[in-house]
Parts: sequence; structure tokens; C-alpha cells
Amino acid sequence: MHELALAQSLWGIIQRAAAPHADRRIERARLRLGMLTHVDPETLTFAFQAVTRGTKAERCELVFERVPVTARCGVCAFVGPSATEPGLCPSCGGAGLTVLTGRELEVVTIDVEDPPDA
Repeated sequence: MHELALAQSLWGIIQRAAAPHADRRIERARLRLGMLTHVDPETLTFAFQAVTRGTKAERCELVFERVPVTARCGVCAFVGPSATEPGLCPSCGGAGLTVLTGRELEVVTIDVEDPPDA
């Protein structure tokens, strides 16, 4: 289950990014998740909940933006979608597609609770 290791890394990233707001609860994290990562959002969410239990991120909602696979052909310069791991170019049938998108695993934004009224 590599999602557990990812959840631990994700929690570390979120902690560092939210450090200036350490007194506030972390409400939401938006992630870009490429299709070629083969990460299951539901499993990652479950693992993240386990990792953050008892912390300021205990009820943090993970919001996923799924990034499709796109590739470029070195033979005909086709750029476009690819259903899976690139193999043959859908335009010319040539080999050697280069992946452009689909491997992302990025934290885009982190939302923390509003500051307490002064």
C-alpha cells in the first residue's frame, strides 16, 4: 500500500506549508493527481485520515483534480491524449511517445480555518 507512504509525505508537506498558521485547523487540501500515478484517491484519503488522526488536520478534506495522460510524438509531432502508458502514436503509429501530463502528484492549495475574532 504505497498510499500510506504518500499520506505520510503529504502530511509533512502540509505541515510545512501551514506552519505560519500552526494555531489553526487545516480544513482542505487540493491535489493534482495524474492518472499514471496509479494512486487511488479513496485509499489515499483513508491513509491520510489515519496519519493525521489527533492532529490539526484530522478532518482535512482532500480534493482531487485528476490529470489525464497526454503525450507528444517524436516522429509526427502529434500532441494529445493517451488512454494509458504511452506506446504507439495514435496519429502515425510511431513509437517513442513522450509523456507530457499524467504523472503529477502535487499539492495545489491548503485551506486553514479562519482566524479567531480578536
